[in-house]
Amino acid sequence: SLAKDVDYILKTLPLTPDSKILDLCCGNGLLAFAISDKVREVVGIDMSPVMLKRANRVSEEKGSERVFFINGEAVSLPFKGDSFDSSYCMTSFHYFPNLDYAETVIYEIIRVTKSSGRILLTDIPLKGSMGYYIWNQMRSRKKGYNAPIPQKHGKRSFEERLSLLLRRFTGKKVDSDEWLWYEKGFFQSFRKGKFKTVQVRPSL
Repeated sequence: SLAKDVDYILKTLPLTPDSKILDLCCGNGLLAFAISDKVREVVGIDMSPVMLKRANRVSEEKGSERVFFINGEAVSLPFKGDSFDSSYCMTSFHYFPNLDYAETVIYEIIRVTKSSGRILLTDIPLKGSMGYYIWNQMRSRKKGYNAPIPQKHGKRSFEERLSLLLRRFTGKKVDSDEWLWYEKGFFQSFRKGKFKTVQVRPSL
């Protein structure tokens, strides 16, 4: 829920009244607005003009002067290095089309975030879950199936909608949109360079 996500962000990121925060894949901007009174500025970026239109509509209603939205790609962030005190990307990695894309996104987040800050990524599914087993059974019926590149517009397939529903029953954070899965080791491999500590925790 929104309240749980907000609470997790507030507990995890070192937010101060002078912080400038990046909300990557911000969607309708509700998270950005929810934390905006705790920081100096929140910049949200998303590839969907439809979602940003909703975010800007909410911004007009709330009259917020601390939240800004930009249309752009997660793999090519239009910001200089060290632009943000901390960054977060909530429940969005399962939309990415492949591991190379996901890795590029992480390095982009690292690039634009100060080394004194913190990066929070959530919705990382784990292999071995019941959701993964069901997904694997579904996929095995479709020989030669290749995960499509996500589209800016369009409806989810039946399989995607079904696996989204299965998340609710299994309690597992199952990747459903592009059939892409991540293991702990993938994220732990980023324990180098600017950020020395990487913690992989169970999903919310």
